[in-house]
Amino acid sequence: MSKKTLNFYEAATNVRLKKVCQQYGASVYPKVRLADIFPVEGSGIPHDQMRFALQAHFDFLVTDQHRSPLFAVEFNDPHHFSEDQAGPDAVKDKLCGMFNLPMLWINSRYLVPRYRGMDLLSWFIEVWFLQDAFARRQAEGRIPADAVFSPFLTLAEDTGAAGVQNKRERHPFWLSAPLLANMRSLAEAGRCLDDVPSHIIGVDDRRRYHAISWLRISEVRGVVATTAVHSEHFRISLRDVLEELVIYDLHEELVRVLRGRASAQGLDGVRARVDAFQSVYETESIIISGDYMRVRLPAKDR
Repeated sequence: MSKKTLNFYEAATNVRLKKVCQQYGASVYPKVRLADIFPVEGSGIPHDQMRFALQAHFDFLVTDQHRSPLFAVEFNDPHHFSEDQAGPDAVKDKLCGMFNLPMLWINSRYLVPRYRGMDLLSWFIEVWFLQDAFARRQAEGRIPADAVFSPFLTLAEDTGAAGVQNKRERHPFWLSAPLLANMRSLAEAGRCLDDVPSHIIGVDDRRRYHAISWLRISEVRGVVATTAVHSEHFRISLRDVLEELVIYDLHEELVRVLRGRASAQGLDGVRARVDAFQSVYETESIIISGDYMRVRLPAKDR
C-alpha cells in the first residue's frame, strides 16, 4: 500500500497556505527538494551540506506568480525537538540563511483559529504579503521613506485578511488588542489588580525565543503563563509576535481563575517562576507593570 504524500497536519497546512496565498497570486508546492531551489553546485558549501541539500526537502515552498521562491514553511512534529533532529534542522536553517530564503517554522498550534478568528499560519502569511506591499508602496513614494511597517497598526481597509471576521475592526492584525482591553476593564471593575500584564522575552542557546508573562489579581495572588517560538529567517519580529502569543495564554489562564476553573498562584510562586526563567534564558526584553517585582535587566540596559 502506498504512503500518503502528506500527513494530517501537513494536509491542513497545505489548505491554509493555499487559501491565503492565492489572494496574492502566489503558489504553494509541497515536498520541494532543497537542491532544486538553492544553487548548491559550485557554491563552495561543505560536502555534508551539499549531500543534505540533495536529499532533504522543505515541507512547503511558496513562490510568486513567476514561480520564483518567496519563502518556505516547515511543520515541526514532536520529533523535531529530539537530539537526532536538531542537527538536520540546524543545517536547514543555515542553508536558508546562506541562500537568503526566509523560512517559517510552525506546529499544530499555528492551525487553530484562536486569534481573533485567525490561525497563526494565516496571520504570518497575511503579514508577509502586507509587508511586501508596504515596501513596494514605499519604494514608489506612496508611503513616507521613514515610515516603519507594523502589523499591529495595519487598518482593516488596507487588507484582504481572509481570516478577519469583522472588517470594521481597526487593527485586525493586532492579535492581543481585545484581550488587553478586557484586562483593563477587569482592573477597572476591581477583579484584578494590574490593568496590563508584565512579561520577559528570553532566548536559549539554540536562539529559540521564550516568553513568560504574569499579572496580579490581588496583592498576594496572580496568574502566569509561558510560551516559545522557533527562531527563523522570517521578516517579522519574533519578539513582537511572542508578546502577542503569551498574552493570549495569560488571558486564558486569568479567565479560568476568575471563573473558578483554576487556582491563582501566590506572588511568591510567580516570582520563583520568573527567577527560574531568567536563570535559564538570556533576557532580551522586559516590560514590568508596577515596581513590586525585582528582575534582572539585560546587560545592555544596565
